[in-house]
Amino acid sequence: MAGIFINYRKDDSVYLAESLDRRLREVFGDERVFLDSSNLRPGIEFPDEIRRRLDESTVLLALIGDSWLNTEDAEGRRRIDDLNDWVRLEIRSALDRKITVIPVLLDGVRLPKTEELPEDIAGIKVRGYFDVRRRHSQDDISVLIKELKRHIPTRPKPRRKGRGSGDRSRVVISGGRNRFDGPVSGRDTNGW
Repeated sequence: MAGIFINYRKDDSVYLAESLDRRLREVFGDERVFLDSSNLRPGIEFPDEIRRRLDESTVLLALIGDSWLNTEDAEGRRRIDDLNDWVRLEIRSALDRKITVIPVLLDGVRLPKTEELPEDIAGIKVRGYFDVRRRHSQDDISVLIKELKRHIPTRPKPRRKGRGSGDRSRVVISGGRNRFDGPVSGRDTNGW
């Protein structure tokens, strides 16, 4: 299944992650979008679920804000330098699996330099990136959605059913040399 995996740091870009999650689900459907805070349920072994969802994804959006690169752990070390940092693990896994990785830069943040990144994820430096501005995030997300449609099928529009809904039936009528094959709309004498 084609899917979109949202990778982010909670203390860096949670506002955009949640906004993206809502908008992408509207367009692509719940089953095609993964955001840990929306998808991980109590009792689920999350490392296995994250791996499974990455395997099902065709695009990973790496949300990069002001503190993405320099967020520190309790000992004062950059979290991105930790081999077990989830942000790093997810990006590395996506790059290894040849999943399309799109860096999404927030509010004018620059893409980190190759030498600032751990070697195993330095490949994001050579990827085309996308800018999202907080003040124009809804417009920017709309443009991002257009790009994502190149990679992910959209959710089909639900069909309205029932009386007076505008549904059309198809009918074939033939007699002699005449034949009608097409949609029929309107109501019969019973109001249907």
